Amino acid sequence: MIPTTEHYLTVGVLLFCIGVYGFLTRRHLITILMCMELMLNGINLLLVGFNKNWGTAATRLAFG
Repeated sequence: MIPTTEHYLTVGVLLFCIGVYGFLTRRHLITILMCMELMLNGINLLLVGFNKNWGTAATRLAFG
């Protein structure tokens, strides 16, 4: 099974939401930092999904 853009976006949004929930509900510093890492990983996965969908043309347009 080949992952589609929707798979990347779904997993990225889920990771981000789990990180936000943990960030807002936990009190220990280490746990808060781990939740922030989850949010960053979710954002990175969303960026990979967007790049897979729109390709390098949009990347060149944005950063070129």
